[in-house]
This record gives sequence, structure tokens and C-alpha cells, in this order.
Amino acid sequence: KGEEFQIPSFAELIETDITDDTYYIAMKLTNYSKTNWTREINLIKDVGIVIIDTVDILNDGDYAISTHIRTPGIVNLDRNIMTSTRKAGSLEEKTFSVESYCSEEFKAGTRENDFTLSYRNHKGEPQPRVPEEDNEAEWFNRYHTTDRVVSSLDSRVDKFYKKGDSVQFLHFAYAINKDIKDKPELCIENDQIQVCCNTNSWVVKSIEPKIDKLNGNVESINIHVKAIRNLSFKIKLGEILSGEIHSFDSIGDSKSIKYYVGHDDNLISCLDFDLNIVWSNEIVREPTYCYWWELDYPSAIEIKAFHHMGTDYIIAGCGDLFVRCFSADGFEQWRFQYINGVPGRINIFDSDGDDVPEILVGGEIISNRSQCRVLGLDGKLKYELDAEFWTSRMTAYAQSGNKNERYVALGANRGRNLHLYRTFFNGDSTSVKMFEKKLGGEIYDIKIDLKNHSIRALSSEGFAVTFDMNGQRLE
Repeated sequence: KGEEFQIPSFAELIETDITDDTYYIAMKLTNYSKTNWTREINLIKDVGIVIIDTVDILNDGDYAISTHIRTPGIVNLDRNIMTSTRKAGSLEEKTFSVESYCSEEFKAGTRENDFTLSYRNHKGEPQPRVPEEDNEAEWFNRYHTTDRVVSSLDSRVDKFYKKGDSVQFLHFAYAINKDIKDKPELCIENDQIQVCCNTNSWVVKSIEPKIDKLNGNVESINIHVKAIRNLSFKIKLGEILSGEIHSFDSIGDSKSIKYYVGHDDNLISCLDFDLNIVWSNEIVREPTYCYWWELDYPSAIEIKAFHHMGTDYIIAGCGDLFVRCFSADGFEQWRFQYINGVPGRINIFDSDGDDVPEILVGGEIISNRSQCRVLGLDGKLKYELDAEFWTSRMTAYAQSGNKNERYVALGANRGRNLHLYRTFFNGDSTSVKMFEKKLGGEIYDIKIDLKNHSIRALSSEGFAVTFDMNGQRLE
């Protein structure tokens, strides 16, 4: 029903088998979120690899079960087959393919994960990189593609299962020269799955084979990918301003509007209605004691602009781990060290009901700790809201309130990934945690329904789960 249970740390090695041209290994995770999960790997030398995942159900219930096969670069998906191309130096271009099958009807989709951001690896200002420190060059040398993304083929079933049921996924990965017609293929002979290539064939070893046909009982789907807000406008800004456009926001309407843009390695700029540059200021890196969580430059990754009591506030989450506040004319007013993460999510909310908004900062780009820090308009910390902990990220945020009560909900990418807080003023701005939950997958979105006193969370595993304000499940 969308909840996450205890996950074992290590798999049990069940079996290995090695021949001159094959390698087989089987591993098992016992009681993995109310299932037993067995993974078998068949490696056939110079041909390909077959991965078999068998999931045995231990309790009645609604399950979302997914496998993820990843590869560097941009890919294409044709029903159940993911393909990409590679070319190393003067060698022929190769086509890399992953075929996905299942013992029942399933869904397949691809997802891209951006790897263009990287950790800082030195204390001082960026230095000319030696070849082994050039991220772009190393990426190309290793993966033979300039696309710094990792794509995954996600195969999935979601339905009600009974205790004793099981489902099996099979993935077949191989690479061939682009013009070769005799590619390796899966086939079924004598009730056994085999890999056939030219005149040779190899039996795919499996403890309990469940896939008895290789037809396309698959539905291709689009899996959640982070959307770029106002893409066409972002492209237009990129034609005017230097470097990459990281984030932007605006204050005002009609011809009085002002756009505030974080771009390039270290610039924040203001543009008017006609997109003329009003001012452009350089962000100077402030050294921190945990530089290894920084980006290479103090780029303004997230911008939030708002107006309060005759004053414009432009808040920037920057790559050197600082939150900065700029005035409408571009002067830095204050900076706050976020610590241990690049703040990638900024929200404005009167969390304590005193008619003065607070600045809620979280959603790290690169981090070792997921927290939401609540700042006053003077940049001073009022209090903190936990959202998971080690190497996690705050991935979702929601706020709602009236004169009598105010709530903030936080989602994270793993672990204790759903939190609801009631925020208020009791001599000081403070909060009390109403509940926390561990849901399967990453929390993508949260909605607070103040009228019905409920909260709904959407997870990456496809579950929409609703609770009351005390954490009781609502069906």
C-alpha cells in the first residue's frame, strides 16, 4: 500500500558457476519490503549478459515492483528495447541494447538523470584541471559519449498480489557493431531460454524459470522526468545572457515586471519587461569548511523573488552552500551558510502567523543531509525542520495555513521521506512534528488539504497515499 519496510543490507550468495565462456552468479535478499528478491546474472563472454530478477511475495497486499537497468548517455525506447550508440576513437560505432521481458504484463519506460553537476575537489578557487580531473573529458574517455546523463530502463508491475505469488523480470544486454545483422537473440528451445548468436547457443541458467514466452506484453510509458519551468522563456534568456541559465523568477506585472536570473558560473542579472539588462552582478565565492559538498562555482542554482512591505527580496541558493539575499538594485544584503548542501529549493511562507514571511530553504542539489532551514527576512536562522538525514535530498514541499493553523510538509528521496509539521509562534517561531512516514520510493509531490485536514503524497512508485494530520492512513 505504498509503505516501505525494512530492507536487508547485504544479499546472500546462493550459487556461482564458471565455464570457459560463461559466468553465473545468484544472490538473494530475504524479506525485502515483504518480498524475497533473487537476482541471477548470466554473463556470456563477448556476447552479452542476461539478468533475471525473481520477486516472491510474502504477504497479501498492493505492490509496486520495479527494476532499473542503467547506462550512460541518451537512449531511445521501442516498446521493451532500449538502445544507444557509442564510438571510441577510430573504432566502428556500436549499438548498445537492453531488452526487457516479464512473466506477466508490465510497463517499461526510460528516465534520464543529469550528471553535469559535480563535487568540488579542492579548497581554493577553481584551478586549471589536469586531464584526470577534467570531468567532461573523463566522462567521454570512459563512456564514449558527450551526453553527461545516465539513462535507465525501468520495468514495472503494480497490482494486488497474494502471499506465494511471484513475478520475474529478464533483461538481456549486448553491444554490436552498427552494421552487423547477425545480432545475438533470445529464443526458447525445449522450454529453456537460450541466447543464440550465429551458430552458437547458450542456455540461460535460472533457479526457477517463469518466463515462457518472449512476446511484447509490455506498455511503454513516460516515467517522471524533472520538467524545466517555462522552457521557451529560458531559451530566450539564454540568447541574451552568458552561460547556462540556472533559475529565474520575477516581481511585478505588465510593463513594471523585473526578471531576476541566475546564470553562468557566478552571475545574477536583472532584466526589464523588454528583456534589457538592468544590472548584472558577480557572486563571489565564500570559502566553507565542507568544500567537498560545493559546486565548482557559486552559481545561483535557485532564485526566488518576492515583495513585502515596500521592499523587494531576491533570494539565491548558490553553489558555494550559501543562501544570499539581494536588493532590487543588485546589492547583496546578507548571506547565510546553508551547510552540507547546495540549496536548490526556496519557498516563501508566513509560517508563524505574524504577517511577516519566512524563507524556507532546502532541496539540496548535492548534499549529505536533508534539512529545511527557516530564515527570517534578516537572514538569521529561526528553526530547522528535519527531512530524512544522511546523503538524502528534500524532493517535495507543501505549505498551507490560515489564521488558526499553519502546516509545512516535506518529502525526501528515501528513508523517512514524508514529514508533516505544524508551525506557529509561541514566544519564538517554532514547530511541532505531527508525524513522519517511510513510503516506498521518492516523494514527488505533496498536497495539504486544510479544509479536510488531510495530506496526500505521491511517490515515484506510483502510489498516492493520504493521511490525516495525525498520520492515520485514510483509504
